[in-house]
Amino acid sequence: MEIKFEMVQVCSAALNQPGGLIDVYGITDTFRVPAIPCVANQFVLLVRFRLIGVRRDAGQLDLQIVDPDGAVVWEHKGRLDGQAEPHVASAVANMTITRKGQKFEKLGVHEVRVIWNGAEVVSTPLNIELAKAQ
Repeated sequence: MEIKFEMVQVCSAALNQPGGLIDVYGITDTFRVPAIPCVANQFVLLVRFRLIGVRRDAGQLDLQIVDPDGAVVWEHKGRLDGQAEPHVASAVANMTITRKGQKFEKLGVHEVRVIWNGAEVVSTPLNIELAKAQ
């Protein structure tokens, strides 16, 4: 009985399709900004998880963006209730959260974290760097 979190990704857009498929556009790990502080107009956080050998599992699911100093700059707290059909040994699901107007006040590597029932289960870096003059 487990939920396995397979990935968290930062992208420009993501479109869920039937059967666990997802179309993902503009995957990135870096925002190049003109100055600090800056505001990201819009991006999507994509979380992919799988129910393995269980029909249902529920728990606390938190998402965070953490700055290079370890301070949480954005957090979403919620509950996840995952369900699978009885005849399915493994079921996959995707969750997308669109962020608009996210403020970043520091340069450097931030971290996008997925926390399940109080434990970090997957993360990805998000680098904020100054754009080079053209």
